[in-house]
Parts: sequence; C-alpha cells; structure tokens
Amino acid sequence: MKIKCRTGEIAHSYMEYLTTQHWRDLRVDVFHKAGGKCRCCGKYLTNNFICHHVSTGAYCRIGRERFNRRLFRDDVIAVCRWCHNGKSDNHIKLHRKVSVPKWARVNSKFE
Repeated sequence: MKIKCRTGEIAHSYMEYLTTQHWRDLRVDVFHKAGGKCRCCGKYLTNNFICHHVSTGAYCRIGRERFNRRLFRDDVIAVCRWCHNGKSDNHIKLHRKVSVPKWARVNSKFE
C-alpha cells in the first residue's frame, strides 16, 4: 500500500502516514478549528486528542482529507480519548457509520 500526501510525502503504511508532516499539520488545523474542544462532549482537549476520520469515504481520501471546506463535510474531527475509545455513549455515534479498513486499524480493539 502506498499513501501519497498533498505535501508530496509518501507513506507505505497507515502507521507511517501518522508520522508525516501532512498529518501533523492536519492535526494542528483540526485542533484549532475545534476551538480546543472535543466535538462530541465539548470538554477541553489536551495534546493527546484523537484526530478522528468521520466516514468510510474519509479513509478513501487518506493523504487528501477534505478539511475546512464550505461545500463538503470535514473528513476529520477532534475528539477526546474518552469519547473515541468507548468510555461514553459518544463512541457508538462516532463509529456507527464508519467501517475502518483493516489496513488502517491502529489497535485490534475495533476488529
């Protein structure tokens, strides 16, 4: 698998993609757009927040995620670990319509 980013970087795995400058810049932009708050519960985020892909289509656009556009919904949102990892009812809302591809699963909890 090869992921080509808008920045020209190429990653050969999802884990490698998460270390690219493109992903780091996207995370910063997502954090600022969220106003430093979790999009699910509204609590203030720490540096340890999750930049969550919100749809199955977002995984098809990895490296070219739609963000900050008027016509389309953002592909990524900022959420706290509590909401993302199933510690609240928001976990069901986050993952209801998202089918995470096997190659993008960071931990086996969702398999």
